Amino acid sequence: MAKAKLRGGRMDYVKAMNAALDGFVKILWPLATALAGVGLATMAVLQVIKDLTPARRWFQQLLFEQWVRRRAEETGQNPEDALTDLVGLATAGDARSLYDLPIEQLAGQVNAATQVVLDYPSQHEALLRILAYGASEEDLRSLLAPPPRRRTEEMSEAERQILTTFVDARNRVTHQLQRSLDALQIAIGSRWKWLMQLCSVIFSGVFIFVALALFAPGSVASPRRVIFGLVVAILGGFLAPVARDLVAALQGLRTRAR
Repeated sequence: MAKAKLRGGRMDYVKAMNAALDGFVKILWPLATALAGVGLATMAVLQVIKDLTPARRWFQQLLFEQWVRRRAEETGQNPEDALTDLVGLATAGDARSLYDLPIEQLAGQVNAATQVVLDYPSQHEALLRILAYGASEEDLRSLLAPPPRRRTEEMSEAERQILTTFVDARNRVTHQLQRSLDALQIAIGSRWKWLMQLCSVIFSGVFIFVALALFAPGSVASPRRVIFGLVVAILGGFLAPVARDLVAALQGLRTRAR
């Protein structure tokens, strides 16, 4: 008798667990399906915006030029001349091509241009002072007045000391310049990602409520459905960049496989 009761209690417990799992799956499956659909739709829209519109170029150009103008104001330089000089060195004057690049490649092009600035500082003084903002004024003056080029064995002790001072100053200015560009790349990249995340949530919300309005008009007035839609919109917005990054990674693998 006792064993039968124990067995019956266990069976009731198993049935309760199965019922709970069934209920959980019934809730989770529609949510997962909605998330997948909304995430893919949002990813597709964002990819179209990135590839077929100048949105990223406008965004990067705005932030980059603001950065240059702030530094130009601090250093007393002409920002327009510096920008023209930089674009000329980076992409032969093609600003559109420069700002259309992903931020990593854009920073790489600017970094390549800075090598010319460091090699011929007196010809690009305004750009040098803006890019190396924060470097010692003494180091900048030393870089702008390089010692004459002579073989080391022909130099006097004083001339060698001047050369050493110049090389040290150039290294410090180069380091400051590189760190400035690194900070700019990080700032623009993080703001672009934040903007894409915000757009993902907004587009997901629009897709959800348009779908509800078209296929279930009465549910728009239901607080429960509205809350469900908001949850799906937010989660779908966060999943869309993940799906986009996954697609980009797969495309990269396919390109390397070729």
